[in-house]
Amino acid sequence: MTFELRLLGPLEVDGPAGAVALGGQKNRAVLALLALSAGRYVTTGTLLDGAWEVPPPSGARTLRSVLSRLRAALSDAGVDGSIEAAANSYALKVASGRIDLQEVLARAERARELRHDPAAAVAELRGALGMWRGPALEEFADLPALAAEGHRLAELRASLLEERLAAELTLGEDPGLVGELETLVAREPLRERWWELLITSLYGAGRQADALRAFQRCRSALAEAGLEPGPALVELDQRVATHTLEPVAGRSGRWSPAATTATPADPITPTADLASSATPAMPPTVMKVRTEAGSRRYPLVRPRVSLGSDPGSDVVIPDSAVSRIHAHLEWTGSQWLLTDQGSRNGTFVNGHRIDAPHTLVSGDAVRVGRALIELETVPSSPQTETLPEPPTLAEPQQRLLMALCRPLLAGDLFDAPAGLAEVAEAVGVPVDQAAVELDRLAELLGAPGRSDRWAQLARTAVATGAVRPG
Repeated sequence: MTFELRLLGPLEVDGPAGAVALGGQKNRAVLALLALSAGRYVTTGTLLDGAWEVPPPSGARTLRSVLSRLRAALSDAGVDGSIEAAANSYALKVASGRIDLQEVLARAERARELRHDPAAAVAELRGALGMWRGPALEEFADLPALAAEGHRLAELRASLLEERLAAELTLGEDPGLVGELETLVAREPLRERWWELLITSLYGAGRQADALRAFQRCRSALAEAGLEPGPALVELDQRVATHTLEPVAGRSGRWSPAATTATPADPITPTADLASSATPAMPPTVMKVRTEAGSRRYPLVRPRVSLGSDPGSDVVIPDSAVSRIHAHLEWTGSQWLLTDQGSRNGTFVNGHRIDAPHTLVSGDAVRVGRALIELETVPSSPQTETLPEPPTLAEPQQRLLMALCRPLLAGDLFDAPAGLAEVAEAVGVPVDQAAVELDRLAELLGAPGRSDRWAQLARTAVATGAVRPG
């Protein structure tokens, strides 16, 4: 039987026979954790860590009791067989139901596919944003894992709102847009993207003086937090001051800095959007992660990285002391900003626990659980070692390398690259030929000759810019 589960606000479930009486907080927390991973199995340990501040001694038995009550409540509302068990794990069966978060993600994906039709994209984004009924998972603020998920969903909503506002700017002047952006900068004065959109909107409405004053307000707000405006904002202010902020051809309502903004063919992806993987001012940076299992070095080519024990994190740290989504690292346009995401055990920089976004500099020692993390900015002066220039590749080589790196470029930077058979199929060559060509590319790019050579090749290709996300 069908059901509808709503996460984006107070947790609610409706079945064919009406609303489901979920019971106490533990029942609700376990169901929320299952819904966040709908269709995927969640281990007993993860459910216990997420639904209890301190897991009970007889954890597995207690969890089975909670799941039994949930199944009974769902059955009473006409929903049967929605929670499945297998190998000490549980999954929420989604084929027979509808979850608001999944619909939001589907609408967001459709909006990005419609980036060349801003009006249609705006409609999808408005529909996605309309699914929120209030702060997501707010009732679980005392449970660190679910509180972190709540932060993640709040960030998702903010990102979708950025996309919607940027798309609306391409459609022409909207009298309500400036007011909405003023509310947003007042609520989140450190989010530079809101300021960039506000300044652009004010200038497009013929309010140059107000746009210039908005930049000064932004500078003052950032200064209170010890920050400076990023290069994109500084350049935008200069364009406004010199009247060189020009409307994009064919989009009379969209104003953008000449030669620095997204092209008209990609109106939803604004210049300083932190989801972009090609932030011009981001210096070559390597993240060094040392855990009990060993050490790894990751080139940072995307300006936003999540750290946690959840397999979906960008940097997965398999440590019981690390929360599922423990912390985020974000390039603001001028510095790296580390933010703890309500973790159980905190995030430490140089021995001190951080309670607010913290600016990192090269050499800072970060501790997440038992993992030690350090950022290293790769020098670029002629006297020091620099990242190699991306080599010139023939078109078949580019296609082969793109197929290998596709999982990394899709946003899973720290996942394994595509398998050999998958690469061969993608480019239409025999497997043995693909292997020979990948070996040649590894030699060309200087990838280490190790057992994981092709994984190193993929990361080297991304780090050097031989392939780029997008």
